[in-house]
Amino acid sequence: MRTLSIGKTGGIALGCMFLINAATGLTQSIDGKTLKNPAKSTPQSIEAGQKIYQTSCVPCHGASGKGDGPVVASMKGAKPSDLTDDKWEHGSTDGEIFAAVRN
Repeated sequence: MRTLSIGKTGGIALGCMFLINAATGLTQSIDGKTLKNPAKSTPQSIEAGQKIYQTSCVPCHGASGKGDGPVVASMKGAKPSDLTDDKWEHGSTDGEIFAAVRN
């Protein structure tokens, strides 16, 4: 079995990269509380979001967001959430919502 060794120099380089990322804020909060939305809400960004939703979200969440997409019947285990209900437990900021979707 072949193993990879990064050695002392490689370890120092990785450590420096981590510290630089941490010091410059390039690391992202896992919970998303510190993330800021880089896109302003414009007609163009809303249209782009709609296109992404159609492609990536409709299969599970459905066209109206109720969690009734075309692949739900074949899913085993947890079902997609209803995005239109009154209860949202995944944060209220853009960053928290992004982290919930990302994770």
